Amino acid sequence: EKQELRGLMADIAFAFISECQFHEGIINFSESEADPRDLLLLFPELFPNNDINSKYDSKYRPRKEDKIQQIVRKYLVQYKKETTEESISKHVEKAEESVMLYLQRWRETNKISQESNTKLHKVVDDALFMLYIKHKKIPELENLIAADSLISLSTNEVVLKNHQMYHALALLYCKHKMNEYALQVWLSMAKGEFKDISEKQGYNEMIEFLQSCPEDRLIWTYSKFVLESKHQNALAIFTQTKREPFKPDQVLEHLANHQQEYTIQYLEYLVTVQKIPEEKYHTRLGRVYLDRVLQSQETIEIFPVLSRQLGLIGSNEEDESKIAHKANLSVSRSRVVGLKFNNIFSLPRSKLLLFLNDSKHYDAADLLAQVHGTSLYEESVFLYSKLGNHTEALCVLSWILKDENWAQYYCNNQTGDKTEKPEEPSKLFLILLDVYLLKITMPNIKNVPPKPMEDEAKRLLEMKGKEMDPAKVLQALPGNASLSFISSFLLKAIPYHQSKMREASIMKNLSKAELMNQKIELMKARSVMISIPTNKICGVCQKPMGNTVFAAYPNGVTVHYKCLTNKSICPVTGVVFSEEY
Repeated sequence: EKQELRGLMADIAFAFISECQFHEGIINFSESEADPRDLLLLFPELFPNNDINSKYDSKYRPRKEDKIQQIVRKYLVQYKKETTEESISKHVEKAEESVMLYLQRWRETNKISQESNTKLHKVVDDALFMLYIKHKKIPELENLIAADSLISLSTNEVVLKNHQMYHALALLYCKHKMNEYALQVWLSMAKGEFKDISEKQGYNEMIEFLQSCPEDRLIWTYSKFVLESKHQNALAIFTQTKREPFKPDQVLEHLANHQQEYTIQYLEYLVTVQKIPEEKYHTRLGRVYLDRVLQSQETIEIFPVLSRQLGLIGSNEEDESKIAHKANLSVSRSRVVGLKFNNIFSLPRSKLLLFLNDSKHYDAADLLAQVHGTSLYEESVFLYSKLGNHTEALCVLSWILKDENWAQYYCNNQTGDKTEKPEEPSKLFLILLDVYLLKITMPNIKNVPPKPMEDEAKRLLEMKGKEMDPAKVLQALPGNASLSFISSFLLKAIPYHQSKMREASIMKNLSKAELMNQKIELMKARSVMISIPTNKICGVCQKPMGNTVFAAYPNGVTVHYKCLTNKSICPVTGVVFSEEY
């Protein structure tokens, strides 16, 4: 009965199709669960290289002479409608679109399971392939080829070329493991030798394929063409790979044959994205940044730039020293707050400064050798800091850059892991005071002020003096320092240090009390007597304890001393005891 019902549904489907009601016909055909070839017999043009009529005999209504064009023509004649080629083509197109939807759903619900099923799947795939080409369904065609389809290469290679569907042809080559043929097609598209109907250019397709290409030779060979084209996503071949990545040294050697920008971008990828801690990559990136800045022969003229930004230029009568002071404060804020250099320096220098500030894996001595003798003073501050040469850094900040804000910021932020010699702020503030008062000599640093920077020293003591050791400050101050200034400093510093001493004394006494309590607890624990009968059984060896030395755990378990393996873990219950026991 089910078979008869299915046959009836199929007949109804073909009846609808004969009346050009394709949507209703396809619905009934789908419900009949008939073989798709029964429907495809109406469309022999979908199989130019395979005569479906000679290989499949339908059980239902279609005959060899019943083709979709004839069915449409009969319908139009019967109902006295226009029978032009255009009218017939429109009806045939609607029929093909309905068949296309049916075949798509059929592929989704039917999987390849056996040989006979494979043959049927190939017929369906071939039909969809031709339908997609005829109706220019490019995305659907490419998805069909890339999916688990049975599209053959030998019969369809020429078809795709004739329709200028070169990207689909490359995908078909990939499907049949002919990767180099696919890359040659994409390369021809990129060179303009092939013009794809979808207007794809070839480079993006090459990049996407090379990201997952299993053959190293093809990646090294064809990535050259992409890199030479200066395509904006060329480096994605190596930075967004979907296979086992190459060793960084291999990639860098390969990129060295192309424009330097690729090397920089790849090093930035290693340092900032991969976060590789190897010093050689960080140092190399620092060298590249530094070379770019030095090659540009950049002349740093900060005040004119900032003056224009701040609206300070325009009056010849304005005091230049005030302009410089205001501009310098702006520079300091930009340097200190978030270290945003982009508004002050060019992009290459900004990148270099941010790199020197953020990275902690580069060879500072190597980079400092390149910076020495140049006007890259800001860079030298970071490098001195990395090496722990705090005195040199503070000399540059104070004598050359004359940046009080950054100098104080520097003193407060040398306790982390970005410097080889962390120092407490109070010690660095004392060094900064000596720098201001010229009590430090640095032969390798030029531009030493002709006289002590007393105003800066006074401002430092007013802001940070209470954090310094008063005795050392008094030793550093010159003999001609005014009594009013010294008294002002002492009135702030002495109460602060007395308060700190009281706090330290209180903490010390509290620690002593805590230590005494711990000793009392220990004495109590050691004075506890544990007695056991001689016939008590050892928890480990299950032998009597006798008069031998024994050990007792806090939970009451007793064992022979020779059976004691771990004082922190009970051998019977497995309970772990904390160190306080």
